[in-house]
Amino acid sequence: MRKPSLQTVIGIALLLIVVLGFIFVLYYFGMISLFYLLGIEYRSLWSLAWFVILFLVSGVIIEMITKSLIYTVVPKVKRYSLQKVCEITIQFVFIFPLIHFLERLFTSITIPVVTQAALAFLIVTIETLIENKDYTKRNKPI
Repeated sequence: MRKPSLQTVIGIALLLIVVLGFIFVLYYFGMISLFYLLGIEYRSLWSLAWFVILFLVSGVIIEMITKSLIYTVVPKVKRYSLQKVCEITIQFVFIFPLIHFLERLFTSITIPVVTQAALAFLIVTIETLIENKDYTKRNKPI
């Protein structure tokens, strides 16, 4: 087996940086838009950037937990609409405390509790609609 060249390693690292940067930019501007729509106050763009970074990092951990719960519970529900309600509920139960914790951590960002719930619901709903997975087809034979 050949050893990878330095150019290959640098190229893959740059590609990874570009992809992660693109994901951050999407979430960052999305959060700015949601914060503006919901009337959430923040003192600086840097505090919002750190909020988004911590939200993304901890969101990856929460995503692993929620996906395992979703793949366990949701396929047992027969109706597609109830599957979506279950999926959104499971994700909301984990995202809302995360947003509440981050709001308490950052004193420069003020989010009322009702708005935290609305923000969590919007984020979860948008992610669910983008993914749009049907769990009824998973266990059926071909």
